[in-house]
Amino acid sequence: MPDLPDNINPAGGSSHANPPAEVDCDEYFAPPVPQVSVAPALKPAPRSRTLGTLVDECLGIVRTPAETNATAEAPTSAAAADGSNSGSGGSSSPSAVSSGPETKPAAAPVPQRKATAAEIFGWIKRSVVEQTHLPEADAELVTYWIISTWFYDVLRVLPCLVITGPMHHAMLVLDCLRDYCRAPARVAGIRRSDLGALNSACCTYLLSEPDLDKRTAALLNSLTDRKCRMVEGGYISCFAKPTAIYAGEHPGVHKIQYSVQVHITPTLIEAASRPAWLQKYIEYVPEYLTKYRDAHRETVRHIEFVAHGLPLEAAAIASALGSCIVDEPELLNRLVLRLKGQNREDRYRTLDPTEAIVVEAALALSRADRESVYVSEVAVEANRLLELRGEQVKLSPEKVGHRLKKLGLRSHRLSQAGNGLIFDKTTIAVIHQLASVYLEEDFLPNDENLPNQQSTENKQLEEVM
Repeated sequence: MPDLPDNINPAGGSSHANPPAEVDCDEYFAPPVPQVSVAPALKPAPRSRTLGTLVDECLGIVRTPAETNATAEAPTSAAAADGSNSGSGGSSSPSAVSSGPETKPAAAPVPQRKATAAEIFGWIKRSVVEQTHLPEADAELVTYWIISTWFYDVLRVLPCLVITGPMHHAMLVLDCLRDYCRAPARVAGIRRSDLGALNSACCTYLLSEPDLDKRTAALLNSLTDRKCRMVEGGYISCFAKPTAIYAGEHPGVHKIQYSVQVHITPTLIEAASRPAWLQKYIEYVPEYLTKYRDAHRETVRHIEFVAHGLPLEAAAIASALGSCIVDEPELLNRLVLRLKGQNREDRYRTLDPTEAIVVEAALALSRADRESVYVSEVAVEANRLLELRGEQVKLSPEKVGHRLKKLGLRSHRLSQAGNGLIFDKTTIAVIHQLASVYLEEDFLPNDENLPNQQSTENKQLEEVM
């Protein structure tokens, strides 16, 4: 697969000093470095001012003579120092992708250190919150996805970031993605015939499709799987790349496989001027991402993160995003929690609210130490729960009976008064399984309160004896 063109170069970077904890990091961007005590030395002879020294002066960094000599001896850019790995860098703006003759930027000193995944994650998350005002959970999911774009060529699954909500807010998110993703190209819409040109010009697709249709959704599905091939220009090629798309105001119009969903709620926050530290982040974080990729590319290729407690598709997303976070177990745990929350929200959006209230009523009655209940009693309990939540809807016993049957809870003739549920161990197990799907965790009883098969059998034995 072709990688980045030679004319795509990362932003220049520099070594930075670690500011004290009390220093306000809003004043400047200064990733931490280990502090080294240096014995007093003779004042060196005056040296000519280079690009590296100018950058140091802007960031308030004081170098030792050894560091100054090391910088002077390596005046190459990070992209040039990578040698054969031409795809390791990324530009923070589409203007870096040029169809004209190749131009080389001015030489810049190579950073003297590599940032950790936690440092990079913190910098990007802070920028996302500042530019988009997303909630912390959504900002973290966006940050995981941004870091994964730098390893797309060694991942098996390439999750698609789907953004919904007001267009203006979504465009702010796409702007932020353009600053930090690996070699992005932001385009209005995408067709299959566009893939050839985009594939050779960028590493990340940033799309705007407010009227997403089934054909485009199917195309995006194929871009999330690196095993998928397409026929283009008489050749079979792979066009799978990390893709972020604005898909309109309403979520769930068309499902895209392996997608991370971010729905934006309009806020009343007024626009503010960009802080000074933000521009320094945009300038230097891509350089640290480049070095982070170079250091861990083979690790990400061979080590696959396994997430437990998630459905198969969500687990595949977690594996792709989590594999890019090296040696940071806390960040991996947070990723799993975020994806669990999103999976729960996606499930709630597709569930019938009437079925959910019927399940909740049946669960409440099953814990009342009764052997059976009439369908009419389930209806009364469901209406009581609806009234507590301010709902004006009333459910009839006939409607509740139909919902119970649809859910797999078949009623039986209890007496001349009507049909109902018999709370045997099979019925209770089905109710608990439905509750785990339809109800939020706050409505579920603790594990010790859930009557399992063994406790039910013990109770029946006690009654016989």
